Amino acid sequence: MPLLEVRDLIKDFGGLRAVDGCSFSVESGSITSLIGPNGAGKTTVFNIISGTIKPTSGRVLLGDADLTGQAPHAITRHGVGRTFQIARELGDMTVVENMVVAAPARGLLSVLRRDILARERSRAMELLDFVGIAHLADEQAKNLSYGQKKLLEFAAVLMPAPRLVLLDEPSGGVNPALLEHISARIEDLNRSGVTFLIVEHNMELVMRLSHTVVVMAHGDVLTHGPPDAVQVDDAVLDAYLGVA
Repeated sequence: MPLLEVRDLIKDFGGLRAVDGCSFSVESGSITSLIGPNGAGKTTVFNIISGTIKPTSGRVLLGDADLTGQAPHAITRHGVGRTFQIARELGDMTVVENMVVAAPARGLLSVLRRDILARERSRAMELLDFVGIAHLADEQAKNLSYGQKKLLEFAAVLMPAPRLVLLDEPSGGVNPALLEHISARIEDLNRSGVTFLIVEHNMELVMRLSHTVVVMAHGDVLTHGPPDAVQVDDAVLDAYLGVA
């Protein structure tokens, strides 16, 4: 049963059509990857789903809720979390404070008042331990390494217990050992019922993690299906390599 449905999305930037009638769905409990060559429209679709930009037309549905055009904070309340290709930490706050900002109850207000509730800190520490950086809880976020910042963002997006997590290039800039660690955490969460939609260029990771792969080209969906079928599809090879 689909958790997320993207229907006939169009996004124009002036005279440029970045997304052109894109439609696909993400099954509840799945790991779905959205792939395609540079300029295919993947990030624009991600931004529309998460509310960063509004579509020219089309709809985004999460279960029975219409997310189309809603603000990012409203979409978060519906149960959607999103990471970015480059982590966006609050550098002058500690790691645990960054986590609490992402909490659903009071967020930044808790940090500004310096009155982090025990339950907020407990959940934050549990998630930091899950991703492997609990020992850095009281470190200022700006002092973390690039890989540690990626792990912090991943943990923070889980604070509101989202039903759907949008991951933007989780492999970007991380070493193979850290990528294996992140992959294992994604699989752990997916087994617990969290649904993922991933934009990714690392094809080895895509083919290993995904239940379904959606391929975009020229702003629309070229094809979709299980990884084994997609990776030998002539249309996909042509889109990436220029020859079938």
